[in-house]
Amino acid sequence: MNLSLILFTIGLLGFVLNRKNIILMLISIEIMLLAITFLILVSSLSFDDILGQTYAIYIIAIAGAESAIGLGILVAFYRFVFFKSNHLSFNPHNYSIKPYFGGIGYVSNPNKNSTVEFRVSTMEHITNVIIPHFTNYPLLTKKYFDYVFFKEIVKLMSEKKHSNIQGIQTIVNNKASMN
Repeated sequence: MNLSLILFTIGLLGFVLNRKNIILMLISIEIMLLAITFLILVSSLSFDDILGQTYAIYIIAIAGAESAIGLGILVAFYRFVFFKSNHLSFNPHNYSIKPYFGGIGYVSNPNKNSTVEFRVSTMEHITNVIIPHFTNYPLLTKKYFDYVFFKEIVKLMSEKKHSNIQGIQTIVNNKASMN
């Protein structure tokens, strides 16, 4: 039981002291769940109670689901993509976008549906090609405000300010404001 207390304390300290790094926070939560699982298993064996082992499996399942969700969130934040989708009827224009931007990105037909997408997934191309284009030729509709939020998110990520709590909150707020 002492080992369980030590593991839980390490996890709790890791969570409190690493508030700026979401990966270490998730690892700390996993350590705390491991400590709880270990405590339940040891208690279950001490009292010959099979139900405690069932609870331990339940906590392991929660930890697995939590880490999968956390990993999905991390992938969403660290894989930043600019994309533009159009209906397939604009076909000649869809495939001329890539050469216009100097061959960066790729054009795809996701899920074989009626849309064609142009995607740029490298931060360098987004910063050096896409952002300057829309700065020089601003949008004239309410989509301009989406661009302003997009540009702010790119700036946060370029300056490596997106991995702390304030940066993530800014990204979430900007994403919620986008249409």
